[in-house]
Amino acid sequence: YGDSTDGYGLEMALRHDLGVEIAGKTLLFIGAGGAARATGYHLAAKGAGRLLITNRTPERAEALAYGIAAAAPGCVTEAAPLGDRDTLKRWICDADVLIQATSAGLRADDTPPFELELLKLHPSLKIFDAIYRPTPLLCYARNLGMSCTDGESMLIYQGARSFELWTGLKAPIEAMRDGFNAKG
Repeated sequence: YGDSTDGYGLEMALRHDLGVEIAGKTLLFIGAGGAARATGYHLAAKGAGRLLITNRTPERAEALAYGIAAAAPGCVTEAAPLGDRDTLKRWICDADVLIQATSAGLRADDTPPFELELLKLHPSLKIFDAIYRPTPLLCYARNLGMSCTDGESMLIYQGARSFELWTGLKAPIEAMRDGFNAKG
């Protein structure tokens, strides 16, 4: 028997860091790899209204959209190649939250996964970047005054949920956050 705590971690991070309740929301995923798979199914099951998935490899985005639609028929899913600028522009304008779920930003010299100027189309779009360090996406969004957060809270809530599943005890979230922040 096993559990994935990734989706729960993202759900809680969106709620606590960005004030987003999932039900009925349109979520734009940049990337269709492991992080998007692990969280997309969970968010669809929690009532997301629409998941828009874009990826460099369109077949991966399509496969993920198809799988989520089959598992959560109440959630509308769409897929497009990351290079489809017109679709990305439309989706940025339609979305409530953009979830950056690629590895872009793990290294300091990584380039953003899409043209960041597109964010100017929707200044109230909320931004979540799964990387838990400053990335070009987060820096750009913050400079625009957008509501955004990194993956730190997701990681903390994932760990907290795992702790609770393993021990049956309530996780010490603030102590975990303090420990993460003390890492330097």
